[in-house]
Amino acid sequence: MHEAVVVAATRTPLTRSRDGLLANERPDEALAQLIRETFAQLPALDYDWIEDLLVGCATQEFEQGLDLARLIVQAAGLPNHVGGVTLNRMEGSALTGFQQAVLAIRAGQGEAYVAAGVEFPSRIPAGGFNPSPSPQVLDSYPEMYTPLGLAAENAARQYKISREEQDQYAVEMHRRARQAQRNGLFDLEIRPVRVKDRDHKPVTVLHDDAPRDTALEELAGLKPAFLLDGTVTAGNSAPFVDGAAVLVVTAEERARASGLTPLARVKSLALTAGAPNIGGEAAAAALRKAAKKAGLGSLAELGEIELYDDSAAAALAAIRQLSLDRERVNRRGGALALGRGAGHDGARLLVTLLHRMEQEEVRLGAVVLGATGGQGLAVILERE
Repeated sequence: MHEAVVVAATRTPLTRSRDGLLANERPDEALAQLIRETFAQLPALDYDWIEDLLVGCATQEFEQGLDLARLIVQAAGLPNHVGGVTLNRMEGSALTGFQQAVLAIRAGQGEAYVAAGVEFPSRIPAGGFNPSPSPQVLDSYPEMYTPLGLAAENAARQYKISREEQDQYAVEMHRRARQAQRNGLFDLEIRPVRVKDRDHKPVTVLHDDAPRDTALEELAGLKPAFLLDGTVTAGNSAPFVDGAAVLVVTAEERARASGLTPLARVKSLALTAGAPNIGGEAAAAALRKAAKKAGLGSLAELGEIELYDDSAAAALAAIRQLSLDRERVNRRGGALALGRGAGHDGARLLVTLLHRMEQEEVRLGAVVLGATGGQGLAVILERE
């Protein structure tokens, strides 16, 4: 079996849906720009090795429609022999593309893949312009259409997570993200994006704009967002953001022979599915499965964990089930502070984890994510 390694991991800044500087940019053009920037820093990577571009995108309409990935191959200036496939597993879309790239390398199908994710809620609303649920599924299993917010409410009730605990988690995530920004810890993973603002003037987007300085008292005053007697609010849930992320995955022997320095080796992958109406459960199951595949004796062996926290309730439910040390989870703030966009969520988590592992010299790290519909994905990475 061929080992798969990641040799590049980059992302755009994440900016708030509708109000951020990326709101007027086309998602395909932003991702193409990011891919060009990424490859400019990999002169040792021969384009002839690249087999496929796998793009996660949850709402494949309008500017994110058709086979977005294949169109971006051309827009990014990749050779015409590179294939392109657009994948949808909701918030797990980009992580699915990454997993498929790794599996293809392990099987000897190819030597290099680009796994990416993009989602611009400013341009295409979550769920699309004209959602049409299946009458059969609605009748037989309506839980399949449970939005993440209601799944978070169910998790809060199931695991007895209070409103105050959720708000405290949110304040802490924003504090960590703001501190990481001030210390320049995101600088190596972010690539500037050149766009035009609402006045059609050129501007370069450099930073995430969702993290903010907030206080428990401020969040306590917000009304529930999904249930009148609920505990999930806009303040303890992740905001929607526009953005994209890119990972370059290669066979380890090819990377080393070419002088490329791997950021990390992929140690294990996992996919699970379960109840679609309780947040946090599928994510917890996925990390357990990935740890078993990796031969870990305990989750305590993981030095860094990037957990997708679309809400504080779902994140705390997963942390509670896994008995995780919260100091090792989302140390730079999670999606709750940085923002979420289904197509790019998994890739963004991987990008942040890889740079954290390198900067902090961590040997083992994990990404774990729960997606709409009750699916969970996890990846464990190993750094020499």
